[in-house]
Amino acid sequence: METEKTIQLNEQSTSELFDQAMVLFNEDKDSEALILYDRILAIDPNHSKSHSCKGRIYTALGQHHHAIECCEKAIRIDPNNSEGYYGKGNALGSLGNHYEAIQCYNKAIEINPHYS
Repeated sequence: METEKTIQLNEQSTSELFDQAMVLFNEDKDSEALILYDRILAIDPNHSKSHSCKGRIYTALGQHHHAIECCEKAIRIDPNNSEGYYGKGNALGSLGNHYEAIQCYNKAIEINPHYS
């Protein structure tokens, strides 16, 4: 019973932290959002969306190799994470790897037609 409460609190914590991180991200407060994403990942290392969001921030900061690592983690955790593929495509494209970027974009569109 105590374990169930702990799991429930962790899920609630990560959900609330993720919402806060997204607000910060949308306000272009990247360093503050990264701190919250890292807190989420300390609670739940398999929080795929946090990995993909970190990838988007690292791409915006020009840290493309780090962005690719984050997006690949997101995809390993959740192979249907369209944001992970899209983010990886952005980072690859920024590095001039256009063929690989297009493959990632196509996968993102296959999962979520919103990206088309």
